[in-house]
Amino acid sequence: MSILRDEYGAALAGIHAHGLELIERYQDLIDQEVVSAPTESLLRRAIEARTAMLGRVEAMERARGELPQAGNQERALLKAISDWVQSRVNSEATLVQRLMEAEAQWRSEVNEAADLDWSDDEQDVLSQLVIHSDRFVEELRFLQSSL
Repeated sequence: MSILRDEYGAALAGIHAHGLELIERYQDLIDQEVVSAPTESLLRRAIEARTAMLGRVEAMERARGELPQAGNQERALLKAISDWVQSRVNSEATLVQRLMEAEAQWRSEVNEAADLDWSDDEQDVLSQLVIHSDRFVEELRFLQSSL
């Protein structure tokens, strides 16, 4: 394990850590019972799929001799508190919009990393993350229109 990460290790660490923070955020929304049943169901499916995908990112990190980085729990908690406040002040549609924005930020990290020269297997993992995120945002957008 090296002390300094190269651009590949740094990209994987960022994707993994930020992805874990989003999972925590989604789980907090479920645990706080601030979202409707359809939103909860969508978040649960996203958590399950994203957890498996981030497991593949973690394996990529380990294969490169890196130790996976945990998400920033304080930042995830602050976002969850903010989500809770938003759910009390505004509509659930506003909260869903915030989730779409958070997904877009994370997806831009994944897209930026995908521009690096990865092996075919590694590129496949990153592509699947982008596809999953795009589909998740589409489902959020559809859900938002019905709220």
